[in-house]
Amino acid sequence: MPLGAFRAADGRAAETRRRMCWNTEEFRFDERRNEDPYSRSQYDKSVTHDELSLHLEIRGGEHGTILMLHGGGVGGWMWNPCAGHLASKFRLLIPDLPGHDRSSAAPYASHDETIEELAATLQKYASEPVSVVGFSLGAQLAVLLAARYPELVR
Repeated sequence: MPLGAFRAADGRAAETRRRMCWNTEEFRFDERRNEDPYSRSQYDKSVTHDELSLHLEIRGGEHGTILMLHGGGVGGWMWNPCAGHLASKFRLLIPDLPGHDRSSAAPYASHDETIEELAATLQKYASEPVSVVGFSLGAQLAVLLAARYPELVR
């Protein structure tokens, strides 16, 4: 598991994971298949916009697009358990925000610059307005994105 983030011995981590998604079975590490629900190797796609660089995972179905924005100090991998459920129906855009995880080469400059980069991503990879899900920092960015670019967000 990444950075041991979900290995707390007191059970708080397991409860947090239960609240994150509908099916707690998805969170169990399957030693027989050696799969971790937070693994990201199967969903790896890098996208570059002009001088801005943003790592982006694109997964899923055909019934609308969801942009999933992670919080500070983590990466897009935090959505993997939920994304496993949603990808069968929805197309998912899951970026690593600047300064985080696989986009860490580009420092996080400001909310404004990040909003511009997210808008460029949506203009390139979404053919219609998207639903946006955000956690912590991602929620702040989701609200700002909707306020500044209402035509890109449902």
